[in-house]
Amino acid sequence: PGEVGIPSVSIDPVSSVGVDMVHYVPQGTLTLGWSADGDVDHYLVQVFDGMGQVLASQEFTATTTTLGTRDMREGEIYTLRVTAVPVNGTVEDGKSTDVRFALEPAQPTATATTSPTDAPTATPTETPTDAPTATPTETPTDAPTATPTETPTDAPTETPTEPPVGTVDTPQIGIDPARDAVLGSYGRCGRVQRAHHGRPDRLCEP
Repeated sequence: PGEVGIPSVSIDPVSSVGVDMVHYVPQGTLTLGWSADGDVDHYLVQVFDGMGQVLASQEFTATTTTLGTRDMREGEIYTLRVTAVPVNGTVEDGKSTDVRFALEPAQPTATATTSPTDAPTATPTETPTDAPTATPTETPTDAPTATPTETPTDAPTETPTEPPVGTVDTPQIGIDPARDAVLGSYGRCGRVQRAHHGRPDRLCEP
């Protein structure tokens, strides 16, 4: 069989390459490329999962193909193996190159903490007010003359009236007729003999 060199293999796009030489790729469609020196008859392209199980295996005479990441699981490391098979030889006569790759870990969505800015204060638009109507000035009238209020006079004190003196009729002095009989005709003053005393008294007419 012919002689072949070790193939060089590429994956595009690659987001980053880890220290363990794992190529982290984004979600989507990957372009796989390879090439080798020597008497290459064809290339055997294989993809293995993390457990070493063959997921795909195909022979190519071309040097590129595409691979979708739809069935890849995040966190699992896959292996792309390309074997250059020499003319008149078998896979065992060829030379291979392995490239490990994996989906890039999903980046946590960082919530951008923006410094709270004060909400812009809306400048109030002044409502146009109608121009003030000039109030006509009234012609000043003379202040009304206050009507003097009469000074209240003290209520007249009633002069107490003396209670009316009752009119006393001139007493009518009557003389008891029996007494007249005793007086007889002695005049204004005389002696009379009282029958029951037996001595004279001087009796004057009142």
